[in-house]
Parts: sequence; C-alpha cells; structure tokens
Amino acid sequence: MTETGAGSVFPAGTGDFMRRRLSEVLGLLMLAGGVASIVALATYSPDDPSLNSSGNIAGAGTVKNLMGYFGASVADILLQMFGLAAALPVVALLSWGWLSLRKRGPMRALLRFLLLAFAALFSAAAIAALTPFAGWPLLSRMGGAVGDALWKLVSMVLDLIPGASIAVQNLGTSAAV
Repeated sequence: MTETGAGSVFPAGTGDFMRRRLSEVLGLLMLAGGVASIVALATYSPDDPSLNSSGNIAGAGTVKNLMGYFGASVADILLQMFGLAAALPVVALLSWGWLSLRKRGPMRALLRFLLLAFAALFSAAAIAALTPFAGWPLLSRMGGAVGDALWKLVSMVLDLIPGASIAVQNLGTSAAV
C-alpha cells in the first residue's frame, strides 16, 4: 500500500520553485547593495558628516554623498580602513549578486568569502605601497589604515633582506609618476 502526498501540503516542485525565487531575491539584494556601495564610494566627500568625523554629527552639515548620511558613513569607514581596496568587495558583491540572480550562485560561499577577505587585505597593503596622488582626501595612504599597517609590517620584513627595500622604494616612486 502506497501513501500519496505524505508529509506535504504543497504540490511537488514547490520547494525548487521557492529556492529559485529566493536565489533571485538574494541576487537582487546583492546587486542593489553593490550599486549603492559604488554610488556611496564614488560620491565620497571628506567634508560629509559621518560616524568618525571630528566635530561632525548627523545633521551638523549638508551631506554631499548621494546615498545620504548612511552612504557617507559607510564610504568613510571603508575608505579609511581599506582605501581604494574597498572597491574589491563591492565588485565581488556585484558578481555574486549577478550569479545568484541567474540561479548559479557562488559555489563554496564560505571559502570565497574568506579568500575575498585575504584579497582585500593584501590589495590594501599593495595599494598602500604607492605614493598617494595629489588631492588624496585622507590622512592615511591609498590603502587605508589596514593597508598602511600591513605595508609597514611588510616593509619591516623587507628591511631584513639586503637591497629589497631599495627595490620596493623605486617601485613605489615609479608607479606614482
């Protein structure tokens, strides 16, 4: 004797349908977050009030960032921490959103997230090695505070190798030209 419809109130295939819709919704949310992050970073102004602006609090000044106070705060924190390397997680967010929207979400998401974190750290350190261009709005170098700290650590190690620090200094000055 066979049981028909045992354990489910929904028709067959409903679970697959719902998983596909969830993937699409997550993809749209990631795409929207990526676009909002790009706009926030692109319209960053060091004069905007944000969480760590000295003397500025919400409402104390006109926010120039197109994403408002929240966008100004997020952009300020990302740029202060990671500098130009802050664009890397945004690009990953956009690509993962696109993959999820197409129902081909990123495989091994935890591994990809960990690799992205390492890539952002190493990118920030590499960018911190470059001389900031004229008009760079932050006190930290272009790799942000994290990049600066990692680059100083790498520099200390390179100082132990004869001639390595001179080669790296030449690389940094030739890249700034």
